[in-house]
Amino acid sequence: PHFIWMDMRMPVMNGYEATAKIRSLPGGDRVKIVAITASAFREQREEVLAIGCDEVVLKPFKENQIFELMTRLLDIQYLYKDMGAETPQKQAINPTAEMLGELPGELLLELREAILTLNREAIFAIIERIKQLAPDTAKGLQAYMDNFQLGLISDLLGENHEK
Repeated sequence: PHFIWMDMRMPVMNGYEATAKIRSLPGGDRVKIVAITASAFREQREEVLAIGCDEVVLKPFKENQIFELMTRLLDIQYLYKDMGAETPQKQAINPTAEMLGELPGELLLELREAILTLNREAIFAIIERIKQLAPDTAKGLQAYMDNFQLGLISDLLGENHEK
């Protein structure tokens, strides 16, 4: 392999032993090995690097850390679906309480209920119904859902409910 995520605490053979064994194999020096550990002690980090790991990631980690690290160690570049030249730039639409206020009350009630119960399937189904009535509002709500920003939708619904 070109890249290995190495858990340092494994049964039978720990990550230290596994890394040393990999490094001793033909071509083992070319493999990028990143240690994953919950231990946050600086001296352990230096020990992990000394045994042959190229980098250390501490738990809990964020998704962007993982991709940035792989980019750096593997000298790769990610191509995102929206990067194509033929793809027009998407204009961000931030829904407002006023935009939601233009929707039927029963639809807003259903959306509020789905948000409160964290029912993602129901939320997406409601957004599909909103798309027929108000495409821009639906696009903005969809963007919030795609970015796990249910709180923003809930806030908008709360503002709308207070009026």
